Amino acid sequence: MNRAAPDWRLALALAALLLAAAWGVRAVGWPVRPAAAPAAPGVALADAVPRRFGGWAEVADGAVQVDAAMAANESAYSEQLLRSYQDRDGRTVMLTLAHIAQMHPYATPHAPDTCYAGAGFEIQSLTPAPRPPLMVRRMLAQRGLRREAVVFWMRLGDVYDPPSSAATRWHLLRNRLRGGPEDGILVRASQLLDVGDDPAAAHARLEGFLGELLAASPEAVRRKLRGP
Repeated sequence: MNRAAPDWRLALALAALLLAAAWGVRAVGWPVRPAAAPAAPGVALADAVPRRFGGWAEVADGAVQVDAAMAANESAYSEQLLRSYQDRDGRTVMLTLAHIAQMHPYATPHAPDTCYAGAGFEIQSLTPAPRPPLMVRRMLAQRGLRREAVVFWMRLGDVYDPPSSAATRWHLLRNRLRGGPEDGILVRASQLLDVGDDPAAAHARLEGFLGELLAASPEAVRRKLRGP
């Protein structure tokens, strides 16, 4: 009879952990939105994301973007959109959208700092820049002579900027317990820097670009990028 006691305590501890996961993820520091309708996963980004908006227009650019699926399961992505846009002053921004229609603990959008490090970049800085409605991170990365300013966010269902892969899996487990699959997306904008360019100015430009993109996009695209 004494032998059963540790098993009973272990079962109770596991039940408590699952209950905590089911109640929410605020304890790990995620920004969370109230539960709402699905984030319009059916809209095709290639068709619906505007090719021209504000002072930006799509261009055929020769710059090679860092693959959002690098070191990850590329087949997990339902769609990837890679485009380059240019403003009236000739400055080019590279846009990456990588969407997963149905996530599970081992199929989530891949964090850019991991992708860039896997591609041989040194991550020189990575800082949050929460300015609603854009809950973004600013990153500065360099490989050889290529220096790149990056702004991005990751949405996993109704949460943004997950702090770790373990916390991500807890969130997905919680939602499975609640009975619903979720979609997820990586939204990334980046700019190549020349010698002497100010990274802070580039980051501000990228945030402005993403803000203009959201404002010019149809509601279905905004819901897909930002959620309900």
